[in-house]
Parts: sequence; C-alpha cells; structure tokens
Amino acid sequence: MNITYISVSDVKKISRLALSRLKREREQRGWTQSELAERIGTTQINVSRWENGVTTPSPYYRQRLGELFGKSIQELGLIPESSEERTAEITTFSDTPDLHISTPPPPIWNVPYRRNPLFTGREDILIHLYTILRSSKA
Repeated sequence: MNITYISVSDVKKISRLALSRLKREREQRGWTQSELAERIGTTQINVSRWENGVTTPSPYYRQRLGELFGKSIQELGLIPESSEERTAEITTFSDTPDLHISTPPPPIWNVPYRRNPLFTGREDILIHLYTILRSSKA
C-alpha cells in the first residue's frame, strides 16, 4: 500500500491556489461575490468563505461553478488534477487489518413501542394507579 502524505502547509497552499483561481474567474467577469452567489444559488457569505479558504464548495456548488465559468472543476482547482492523487490519500478499511471497529453502545432510553401521547410525562400518576390497583387485587 502506497500512501502519500502532504503537510498542512501544502494543503493550505493548494487551497489558496484553487481559491485564487475562483476569485480570478469571478473578477475577470466583473462580478461581485453577491452576483456570483446569486448566479449559482448560494449566499455571498459562502462565496467569501470559499475565496478566503475558510470552507470549500460542496460537490453541488463545484459543479455549478464549473458550468457557470465554462471550465472543468479541475481547471478551477476545486479537485486534484488526477484521481490517483485523491486515492493515494485514502486508506480503506481493508488496507488496515489491525483496525477494530466497535459497535456503538445501546441507547440509554429505548422505547420499543410507540408512546401514547396522553400518558407521556405522567409516569408518576401511572405508577400510583398501578400500585393502588395491584394492592386492591391482593
């Protein structure tokens, strides 16, 4: 198994490069962040975050940006140039035999039946009635 590791600073450089491409494309068309946001159906805040490297566009918005600018998402720098780069960074569970996956603990409160809304929150009254009815049968 061959895994390629990149440093945090490299990730930031790649991110800045991609985002500068996005900003450059927007500015070449003379659009504001608000105008770009309106054209792809998002907010100006999201566009600002993408351009400043705070977040990256979701696959849906990457596709919309590619269509709007008439460029591939690779040309916009929104995904790695080749799929090999991406797959090299991904480790599957089959590649890590020592990895143990534990099952989640059972829920603390599990009601296996549908609760009756008329009795929900009235456990004290129900316990009291049960106690009275049970003692009268004896």
